[in-house]
Amino acid sequence: MEVERVVTQIVEKEKIVEKIVTVEAMPAKVTPVEIVLWSFDPLHVKHFTQVASLWKDKWAQYDLTFDFLTVPFDELVTKLLANMSAGAELPDLTAIEIGQWSKFMKGDIAETQLVDLTPLIGDDRTKFIEGRWTPYIKDGKIYGAESVPSLSYTTSPRCLKTQASRCPLTHGKSLPTRATR
Repeated sequence: MEVERVVTQIVEKEKIVEKIVTVEAMPAKVTPVEIVLWSFDPLHVKHFTQVASLWKDKWAQYDLTFDFLTVPFDELVTKLLANMSAGAELPDLTAIEIGQWSKFMKGDIAETQLVDLTPLIGDDRTKFIEGRWTPYIKDGKIYGAESVPSLSYTTSPRCLKTQASRCPLTHGKSLPTRATR
């Protein structure tokens, strides 16, 4: 338990006297929160495990833990849709490959089984290319978001021919090069 010193003013014989008292501080209430996450990629487990410590620093009032389930890629969507249909257990978060996302936009699946993220995204929506939201929108509501931005790396033939020693040939090497331009 944390102890703190508190200065109080009391009246003794018509004179204000400061008195130092020791008070045991009440521990902050910490709410346990478990997030169940299903994914097809073990790297998601690694990512969220690392991010959890950042979240704990930012939101210390929560004791954040994850319950991960890694499901083979070709089984994840089937398992999710089957559980939705049967009213069975579903994860709090799931990683769905963008090519599979359209299956969740059919019928009333999005409206009845997914969370409308539109109010949570709010004005931050404009910070992203509008077309990146498109796969996750149904009837004007956003039900998903990109977890990793798409990246394409190309090197022009002209660059290779005229500046071969200065042209980066990998993404990792391009970052320092671009930063100096």
